Amino acid sequence: MSGESVEGLPSKEDLFELIIESSSHFAIFTMDRSRTITSWNTGAERLFGYDQSEVLGRSADLIFTLEDRARGAPAHEQATALANGRAADERWHERKDRSRFWASGLLMRLKEAEFGFVKITRDLTTQHEATQQLQEREERFRLLATSIPQLVFLTRPNGDRTWGSPQWIDFTGLSLNESLGLGWLEAIHPDDRDATQNAWREAQIKREYYIEHRVRRRADGEYLWHQTRAKPIEGENSPPVIGLEQ
Repeated sequence: MSGESVEGLPSKEDLFELIIESSSHFAIFTMDRSRTITSWNTGAERLFGYDQSEVLGRSADLIFTLEDRARGAPAHEQATALANGRAADERWHERKDRSRFWASGLLMRLKEAEFGFVKITRDLTTQHEATQQLQEREERFRLLATSIPQLVFLTRPNGDRTWGSPQWIDFTGLSLNESLGLGWLEAIHPDDRDATQNAWREAQIKREYYIEHRVRRRADGEYLWHQTRAKPIEGENSPPVIGLEQ
């Protein structure tokens, strides 16, 4: 029989239970086809705040927020796992004390479909909040960069451009795609290009970029002198912010 041990080895059921209970950093539980919880590991107790005795026989929907339950998210997740074998998601989940955390979850259909599903969840709140904060900083930067008269752009430490403000595009006539990489050098006076690139090489040592060079104005093709300064935003490999001031 499949559940019997062989020469002292644990049975499949015992081995499965051992693995589940040893995974304390992941919330792992099983549910039947009606989404009733049938097992609940120590990781689930730690993450969701419910003891096993409190949840066995209850609906697994209890870990979803009220909004997601109203939208039918638990049933949709189950239907996806039933059809595709698995359903991955990242969403807010709710603990026993009603506090919320951002979770990365995977619902998998058990091989024997009549046994239901296994759900594996982990807390990614810290990573999610860091991503949100980064996106908010980037949005604030772009709002500022597009609201000042200077020509602003982002670049890698070697001078390869990754973003240019609308002011740069309007002044030089080079589109964003044309300006990416070293394409922006097309707007620099030919006699100033070597010095401009040398300044980028020096900046990787000095951690600061400065050059005075001429930039072509689209309106009349005239080259105007600019002072260009750059400093790293954060960290060793972060792109600097460049301001070109007439």
